[in-house]
Amino acid sequence: MATLNLALRFLLELAGFAGAGYVVYQLTDGLNGAVRWILAIGASGVIIGLWGFVAAPRRQNGLSQAQKDVIGSVILLVIGGAVWMAGQQGLAMGFGLLLILNAILLFVFGQDARDRLEPGRTGRSR
Repeated sequence: MATLNLALRFLLELAGFAGAGYVVYQLTDGLNGAVRWILAIGASGVIIGLWGFVAAPRRQNGLSQAQKDVIGSVILLVIGGAVWMAGQQGLAMGFGLLLILNAILLFVFGQDARDRLEPGRTGRSR
């Protein structure tokens, strides 16, 4: 179950990156189509960079995995809120509910879920 929750987290992260691009694309409605796409892809790239620097599980930045999970959840909730403001309330609601469920399960599974991220682990319980 912990592995499925980590897979869900990964899919939520990808959806968040895409959501950031969507929001910027919607906000730049008056610009040329190519410029809108470049800005949308750039926004996704900025979020991916931020994620890699702060919230990536294997990143050695002095934060515990629990802190990274909280920061990552906050980043994704902010993106979900932006998607809501961009006019996709149903999509944002579903994303937010899945994200909250995922965050709760990350807390419940705790170290078991984190152990699966360590290199050299077989993924089996002790």
